[in-house]
Amino acid sequence: MDEDAAGRDFAAGYDAFARDDYAAAHAAWEPLAAAGMAKAQFYLGYLHQCGHGTAQDYHRARDYYRMAAEQGDAGAQYALGNLFYFGQGTAKDRAEAAKWFGMAAVQGHRDAQDNLDDIRADGAAKDDTGPGTGHDTGPGTGRDTKSDA
Repeated sequence: MDEDAAGRDFAAGYDAFARDDYAAAHAAWEPLAAAGMAKAQFYLGYLHQCGHGTAQDYHRARDYYRMAAEQGDAGAQYALGNLFYFGQGTAKDRAEAAKWFGMAAVQGHRDAQDNLDDIRADGAAKDDTGPGTGHDTGPGTGRDTKSDA
């Protein structure tokens, strides 16, 4: 698929997402994610994490976030950090959470930097309300998803 077609397909998925038609967004983004588009992988992770247009599945969310995070997507790195912090789809691992928050923070992700600072200040956090909410990877949560469209 050429880059222009992929961009149009991503935009069509984003339009569906903005209309809360998560099943259509999922259908548009799945082939793009399979082809390696980090933005599509990030958004599919979000859909699976929240159960929008698909069954909630933290393991699949983790897998999609990891694919995007390994390509350097700061939002996915932050989201993956949250999954490790809260033990969603994986064992709780604050060191692994700090690693992913740190990678996102280096790219200027403010929420990731705040979470990393919290982990460092607490030495491992004192409770499970810790950084983020586990669902603050979508629209209006420190990642301007509108600029991705």
